[in-house]
Amino acid sequence: MADFSIAKALASSLARDAARPLVTQVWTGGERAELSVRTFENNVAKAANLLQDEIESGPGSRILLQLPLHWQHSVWLTAGALVGTQIATSAGPHDSDVELLAAFVDEEHADQGFDFPTYVVSLHPLGLPIGEVPGGTVDLAREVRSFSDVFSSYEIVTAQTPWLERDDSVLSQSDAIDQATDLARTIGLAPGGRLLLSGKVNPSTIVALAALPLALDASIVICGPDVEIDVVAQTERCTAVFVAS
Repeated sequence: MADFSIAKALASSLARDAARPLVTQVWTGGERAELSVRTFENNVAKAANLLQDEIESGPGSRILLQLPLHWQHSVWLTAGALVGTQIATSAGPHDSDVELLAAFVDEEHADQGFDFPTYVVSLHPLGLPIGEVPGGTVDLAREVRSFSDVFSSYEIVTAQTPWLERDDSVLSQSDAIDQATDLARTIGLAPGGRLLLSGKVNPSTIVALAALPLALDASIVICGPDVEIDVVAQTERCTAVFVAS
């Protein structure tokens, strides 16, 4: 899919059925969050506007994203694709001469003392503000809500724009979509299906959080390791399961 960018995939999903569920999350205590394609796109637009206008991120820039499997992770991965920034999952050495602009982390990773802006992402089911964050960091939920839910990129972003860093390589958006298609084939997820996603954050689950549902017109159900996966899969009518070890 050489010409199929994440922005095109999102626009295609909106055109097909903006009201259908795209990303759902189920917690151990029974809490549940569900984002339709339209709600997801609104959240992504706000995130992308913050990336573009507040930290001046775009093609040729890098940000750090350290989050667990969570609907917020899907949002910020997709927002990064829309502005064209390259996303790192580690602040360690990488074969890139581009410095990191900012970090987007959960509370567990908030107090790392980076010398660039650090935004703490709320993992509340509804994304509510955290309230108190370490000094020198920003409660992202409070910051992002002032941005518009309509996004327009200032720069040209294509399917070939670098997006997801690996240990020794960087996936373009089209590369990630191809990997998502391959992953779906491996786990038996048909186009339009519903995938239960759980386990560790790794290259495959990162692709599954963002590229997979958009590329396959599918939906994902995220759940933690303490959730009864078989029960959730049946309740949520999942057609495939992927638990990353």
